Amino acid sequence: MQPKIVNRPAFKVIGLSYVGKNEHGEIGQMWERFNHQSQAVKSINDKEAFGLCFSTVEGPSRPGEFEYVSGFEVAEDKAVPQGMVYRQVPAYKYAVFTHHGKLDTLGETYQYIYNTALAQTGLKLHPDKFDMEVYDEDFKFGQDNSKFYIYVAIE
Repeated sequence: MQPKIVNRPAFKVIGLSYVGKNEHGEIGQMWERFNHQSQAVKSINDKEAFGLCFSTVEGPSRPGEFEYVSGFEVAEDKAVPQGMVYRQVPAYKYAVFTHHGKLDTLGETYQYIYNTALAQTGLKLHPDKFDMEVYDEDFKFGQDNSKFYIYVAIE
């Protein structure tokens, strides 16, 4: 799995936030809630949905916890619907990997990226340790021919 290297400019997202370790499928449950509430977000990009993974958590947290935000790109933070959050994503250089198939093998894809692929390619993680999932027209929930993209911030 050879990554594609891309530069992506800074952008802004509004969506739902989860802080924890995803030990009980909380992120999948949050996506389900977001899909029901997403029409409240004034998105400027209806071609992509984002799953943002921040390794640094604002406020109190336990070791190993991260923040995951499911959301859409927006122009500004003026209209954050109740119960949602606004996050800014800085410009980064990314190694882009593709997850193929259903979501039940997503953990294996992440294990491969972080434990094998980055080392094999000689790429170094950005100190922010940020990554994101980008869901576009290639994503087909629950189908074997589905794919989406995992962007890992690199130096």
